[in-house]
Amino acid sequence: MKQLNENIRPIIAILTVIFTFAYFFTAAFIKEVKDPQITIAVIGMNTIVFAFYMGSSQGSVNRQTTIEALQKKIDDKNI
Repeated sequence: MKQLNENIRPIIAILTVIFTFAYFFTAAFIKEVKDPQITIAVIGMNTIVFAFYMGSSQGSVNRQTTIEALQKKIDDKNI
């Protein structure tokens, strides 16, 4: 279960990127919709994904992981 929790964020990020580009190519080339909102949606969704991994949210995840590891060491010593 822990391995799933560690891998769920990257999986969701990869799926978000794949689906936004699939949406973009479907709308732009198959349906030939010439709407600038499509490009904005693709850029926006991908920016959110990359901002998480490059920004402060990833730092928060790393901090929480460190706190949990330290707490586990403390709990192991007290047993």
